Amino acid sequence: MAETKAAPTLADAPKVDNQRLVEQIDALRNAAEIIHPGVGRKLYTWWDHFNREYFGRQMEPPGIQFGLTPHGSKLGLWRTSENVIVLHRSLIKPSGDAWGFARDLEEHGGGEKFCRDVLLHEMVHQYIRTVRGVTNDDEEAEGTSSHNNPWWVAEANRISPQIGLDVTASVIRQKRVDGDVTWYVPDGHMTMSELGGWPYRVTDGRWYTGEVDARQPE
Repeated sequence: MAETKAAPTLADAPKVDNQRLVEQIDALRNAAEIIHPGVGRKLYTWWDHFNREYFGRQMEPPGIQFGLTPHGSKLGLWRTSENVIVLHRSLIKPSGDAWGFARDLEEHGGGEKFCRDVLLHEMVHQYIRTVRGVTNDDEEAEGTSSHNNPWWVAEANRISPQIGLDVTASVIRQKRVDGDVTWYVPDGHMTMSELGGWPYRVTDGRWYTGEVDARQPE
């Protein structure tokens, strides 16, 4: 695997007042538990932990809810205009095998670990938008999508070593190779698909079910 590059730093932004954050999280936990019994409280516990551990306590809590994503094509969604993270409702209790992992999560556990990774993915979108102040136009100008751009790549490189992933991300651009124009991925770097599904697409599925102890077992 490619050598992990030096991770970039957090944004130059103030921390959210701790007491205010604690009060907000407590209130949101209680409300979420009413809407999503048995798991609603966990959503904000996970968000609060990630915000403190990986984002320097620089983010305000959003709304977090289980629901449907457009055409059921996404595991999660960050809605900037509404300040809401939507997680597909099948993440905890899948009713089908649309993404190829439902059976393992349902029968052998691991659903919550996978859900936490999807939440972390959406929190990166939240951080890029609300703390770094990057817009959709910025991402399209400097990359090709909300995942293939300098800010997403920087966050993936910054957080990956902290969660046990030895991966390297870079913005994938078109390049002429042997006379043909192609999307060029440097050796050892994440592919476009892996960027779009970080961190779960670069994590061994057995880690979610407890069969292995590391995300990338040797």
